[in-house]
Amino acid sequence: MYHRIAPRRSNRTFPTSNVTPTRFEEQLTGLLEQGFVATPLKSVINWHRQNATSDAKSFCVTFDDGYANNFLYALPILKKLQVPATIFVSTAYLDSPSPFPFDDWRDLSNNRSAPDDWRALTSDECKALLDSGFIELGAHTHRHLDFRGKPEGFESDLRENIQVLQERFGVSEVPFAFPYGKQKKGF
Repeated sequence: MYHRIAPRRSNRTFPTSNVTPTRFEEQLTGLLEQGFVATPLKSVINWHRQNATSDAKSFCVTFDDGYANNFLYALPILKKLQVPATIFVSTAYLDSPSPFPFDDWRDLSNNRSAPDDWRALTSDECKALLDSGFIELGAHTHRHLDFRGKPEGFESDLRENIQVLQERFGVSEVPFAFPYGKQKKGF
C-alpha cells in the first residue's frame, strides 16, 4: 500500500508515506524475483467472493488518495514490470492545483517542493491510467474526511465518490479503501 512515489529532492523535507521511484522499483522487483505474482485487486476480491484461493504467492499494489505522481512516476515502473495496481481516489480534489487539505507535507507552503510531488491527479491523467490497462480506480471517499460517528455523512460522501468514478471514468465495480487507517489514532 502506497501513497506517493516521488523523487527525493535535497532542498526539502521528505514527507511521510513517500517512496522514491528507485525504491518502489526495487521493492516490486524484489517481490517478483522471490516468485510472487502481481495480481489485480479485482482478482483477489473475486477469489474472496467465491471462497477460492490461488496457488501463487500473490501480491496487490494499491495507492491511496490519488496523487499525480502515481501517474508520473509509478505508472512507468508498473508498466515496465507488468504489475497491475489500484488507485483509491478522493474525487473532490481531482483537477485541483492545490494540495490535499489532509496532506502532511510540510514544505508545500514554502515553494521547496515540486507541485507534481503533491498535487492530485487530473481527470485526463485518470483516463490515461485506465487506458494503460495496468490501473483500476477505486473509491476513497469524495472529501477524505474523518467520518467516525457520522454514518450518514460517510454514506453520502462515499456515494458521491462512487458516482464521480462511474460517470466520469466509466468504472463499474468500485473497490473501496477507508481513509485514515491508523488504529493508534482511533480509526
